[in-house]
Amino acid sequence: MVGTQIVAKGLDFSNVTLVVVLDADTEQAYPSFQSSERLYQLLSQVAGRSGRGQKLGRVFIQTRQPEQPALYFVPSHDHEGFARHEMALRKPLDYPPFSRLIKCVLKGSDNELVSAASMALFQAWQQVVPQWSLLGPSPAPIEWMQGHYYWELMAKVDPEKGAHYMEAMLDQVLEVYELSFPDHRSVRMNIHVDAIR
Repeated sequence: MVGTQIVAKGLDFSNVTLVVVLDADTEQAYPSFQSSERLYQLLSQVAGRSGRGQKLGRVFIQTRQPEQPALYFVPSHDHEGFARHEMALRKPLDYPPFSRLIKCVLKGSDNELVSAASMALFQAWQQVVPQWSLLGPSPAPIEWMQGHYYWELMAKVDPEKGAHYMEAMLDQVLEVYELSFPDHRSVRMNIHVDAIR
């Protein structure tokens, strides 16, 4: 049987005794603080497809990065060990759960205009909430798609701050942005609160 990631999602095949994962590194190529977590989840799930009945199972994983921590914790199904490792990496970088993320994705047909809009948004953000840590602006991981250019800007917010606070701050940021960037209607913006990718 050959399959994509869907094979790993809860299917029960009693006679499967061997699972082979090809090119496990592709998940790590996506620029996200969650890439190791997603790799660990996927490998744990797919490894669980092997040896579910009376027969023992084996799992082979093809990788160019055997030192990848996610691979270390998978054979022993050490979920707690992996979680501790991830938390130790995320805390000094202030990634969730040590912050809340707000991601703004800007898109438009003119790359220079989208780039200028993202810089105007960055400046508005710095003016209204200078205490928020900002990442970007930068081209999105997939910069161009279906005739549109994409840029991103992300803010890390204190996890103690509630929804009303964040909404009020975002309203102020957008007001400053729209006043400072006359072409803002030419660029579409999507805002993702508690963004996970």
